Amino acid sequence: MNLHRITNLATFEEFLAGWLLNTGCTNISGGPPIKRTFPLLSEASLIRPTMGMTFTFESIKTSRLISCHQVRPGHDTLKVLLNPFDLLGWILFMTSFTVISALLCLISVKDHVSSIIFTGRVCIEIPTVIEGSRLKKRYSTSFTMVILIWLLIAGTVLTNWYKTAFTMDMILPTRYSAPWNSISDVADFNFILPVFEGPLSAFANNRTTKTWYVTTFYQPLETKLTILSSYYGDSIRLNAYKKLALALMQSIPTIRYPDMDKSVIRVTPVLYEDLDTFVGNMSKCVKLGYLDSDENIDTILPFMNDNKNRVVFLKTEDGFFPKTWSWFGVKVRENYVLNKLIVMQSSGIYKHWVDWFKLVRPKRLFHHFKGWKSPRVERVAKLDF
Repeated sequence: MNLHRITNLATFEEFLAGWLLNTGCTNISGGPPIKRTFPLLSEASLIRPTMGMTFTFESIKTSRLISCHQVRPGHDTLKVLLNPFDLLGWILFMTSFTVISALLCLISVKDHVSSIIFTGRVCIEIPTVIEGSRLKKRYSTSFTMVILIWLLIAGTVLTNWYKTAFTMDMILPTRYSAPWNSISDVADFNFILPVFEGPLSAFANNRTTKTWYVTTFYQPLETKLTILSSYYGDSIRLNAYKKLALALMQSIPTIRYPDMDKSVIRVTPVLYEDLDTFVGNMSKCVKLGYLDSDENIDTILPFMNDNKNRVVFLKTEDGFFPKTWSWFGVKVRENYVLNKLIVMQSSGIYKHWVDWFKLVRPKRLFHHFKGWKSPRVERVAKLDF
C-alpha cells in the first residue's frame, strides 16, 4: 500500500488514525462491540484541568508579529564609505597620509599646501605631476623612492581594495530596519489575529454574527491574556507581556460586554480568505501588526513583501502567544493508540509525515486565495534609484 498516495485523499488526522488503528484492529472477531476512540490534537490549556484525559506532547509553536510601520532602508552613507576598512586600518592609513604629507612639506621649496593636495590626489586616483624643481636637490633622490612607494601602495593597492569592498557593499541587498524589535516595542499598536482555530470554528457559517466572534475569537483570547497578566516575577520580558496583556484586556469585547465601541477595540480577527481587506489595512503602515505562528509568518512574509509599492514588512524577534499542542485521549490502561503515537514521535516517523503533509497539502493562508506561489515582482522594479 502506497501511503504517500493516500495523503492526497485524507487530512493528516484521518491518515494518522487510519494508520494507527489499522494494525490494532486487525483479526478482531466475535465478542462484544469494541469502543474505538482516537486522540484529539488540541492546544493544551495551562489553567484548565485535563478532566480525566491523558495526553502526549506534540510541539510548542511560538508566534511573531509583522508590520511595515516606520520600516526604512538601513543605508547609512557614512557607514557605507567607512565599511571597507576597520578602525585600525583607517588609523594606519591616516598616519601614513600624515607622514607622507609632512615629508613632502619638508622637502618642498614652494608652498606646502600643494604637497598635501598631491598626497590626497594620489589616494583618489587623480592624475598629478610633481615637478623636480619643487624638491630640495639633496633630498630629491631619497624621497623620490618614498613617493614611488606611496604611489604604489595608496594609488594602486589600497585604492583598488577600497573600490572592491565598497562595490561589494553597494550590490548587497538593501537591509531594512524599524524602531521596533520585540513585542514590548509595539505596546501601542493595534493587532490583527487569525480567527481561533479550534472546535468552534466548525460554526463558520455563522461567523458574520457578533456572538460568533465573541465566543470563537475573543473568549479564547481573553483566556490567554488572563494567563499572561497573572505573571508575578522579575523577568523584564514577561512583565512587558503582562503590561500589554492588561491593556488589551480593557480593549476587547467579552461575553459580558459584547457591544464595545469599534474605535476602542485594539484586536481584530481576520479570516485567511479576507485577503483584500487584510492587505489593504496592513499596507497603510500605521501602528498595526499581524500576529500569527512562527511557521505561518515565515510563509506569509515573502507574499506580503512581493509588491510594486516598495512596502517592506519586517517581523519581531519574539512572540506573544506561545501554544503548546498535545494529543489528548481517554485515560485508560494500556492505551494502544497513544503508546504507538509516542513510538512514532520518538522514532522520527511522525515528523516525516508532518513534513510530508506540509509539502503536499500546505495550510491555506492568505496567499493561497490569490494563487501566489513565488515572487512575481522583479527585484529591479523594487529598487529605489
